[in-house]
Amino acid sequence: SMNLESLYRKVLDISQQHYTDSKYDDSVDLYRIQDLYDCVSHNQIKSKEWLIAEAGYLLADDDKMCIIGAWYGVLSHMLRAETQCLIDNVDMDPYTKVIGERLVADLNPQPSWYLMDGVDRYIENKDWYTVLCSTSCEHIPPNRFFELMKARPDDTLVIAQSNNNKSELEHLNTHSSVTDLADQCMICDIYYSGTMEFHGVTGKYERYMVIGK
Repeated sequence: SMNLESLYRKVLDISQQHYTDSKYDDSVDLYRIQDLYDCVSHNQIKSKEWLIAEAGYLLADDDKMCIIGAWYGVLSHMLRAETQCLIDNVDMDPYTKVIGERLVADLNPQPSWYLMDGVDRYIENKDWYTVLCSTSCEHIPPNRFFELMKARPDDTLVIAQSNNNKSELEHLNTHSSVTDLADQCMICDIYYSGTMEFHGVTGKYERYMVIGK
């Protein structure tokens, strides 16, 4: 099973290195340390453990997974305990690759990074990928989300998480229920759907997860 201690240790080591680098290089963004801690917050880890518990057994070693909005690649790190499948982390923020590659450096096989729009990356390679994953559907504009789901082949496994937390400005595509999320994902054959309550900065909110084809 997932060794969280090794993940946390890596996050601390990367943060320390980042802080040290900042003493000699003015361009180093110190805010990233806070962001890196946020990506392994209680809520982030809980939602990813939930995903692995429900989706891990569905992943075969010959699968090819596209993770849209991968951030620093924590999910790809945690998934390595479950599967040897090919994992592509896709994010538009250049810094995610700098930090993310350090985070997954000793994993075998090593997840890859693509710094580009995740929807574009997936659509361009939709016939090659067998798994489409996003744990941050709330960040994808609704029209782009529709394009993404409409483009995917029928036999693609979809693993999607979203929430109903409207208090965050970047949440452009919140969902009202897990059924709402499944409908938007255009999933006909649902393997799993569920709701989990989380505590955020402004109070309780619900996170939804749907897995299916």
